[in-house]
Amino acid sequence: MIEYKLYSEIGKDCEIADGFFEHWPDPPDKPVHKRIMENSYKTVVATDSDKKLIVGFLNILSDGVLSAYIPLFEVIP
Repeated sequence: MIEYKLYSEIGKDCEIADGFFEHWPDPPDKPVHKRIMENSYKTVVATDSDKKLIVGFLNILSDGVLSAYIPLFEVIP
C-alpha cells in the first residue's frame, strides 16, 4: 500500500528504493539523496508500506513566509 507522509515523520522506518534519478548524467547517490530530503524546508515521500521503501518524493525549498519552490519530484517507474 502506498502512503504519503512528510519525510520528517517516517524516521528510519523506510529505505530509499533503487531507481531514482534514472538517466541523469551524474545522479546523487543514496547518502546525498537522503541529505537533500533532510535539508529541504519540507519533503513529502510516497512509501510502499509493505516493503518499507520510499518510492517517490518531492522536496520544497521555501523562505517560510511567501515563496516556495519544488526543485525535485521523482517517482520510481
